[in-house]
Amino acid sequence: DLQGVERLARSQPSHSPHSNAHSFHAAEVARHLIEALVYQRRWPEAEAEFETFLPYTGARSLYRSSVQDFVHNIGLACALVWIEAT
Repeated sequence: DLQGVERLARSQPSHSPHSNAHSFHAAEVARHLIEALVYQRRWPEAEAEFETFLPYTGARSLYRSSVQDFVHNIGLACALVWIEAT
């Protein structure tokens, strides 16, 4: 249930606008929220949430597995939309 995933992710303390917490849990919450939004094709919201995920990326990221899962899952979702459109 994508809406359930979205609700759960938004309810986590690490997703609070006042939280600067950087942890594996926070990275996973952000990743799952963005994935839920992408699979619902809510592109503007997904793009806005992507800004919260960017700090977890980089050449020396401690959150490499979250970033890899993000790229894999979001890439797949975008590819499927592109295939449907062609």
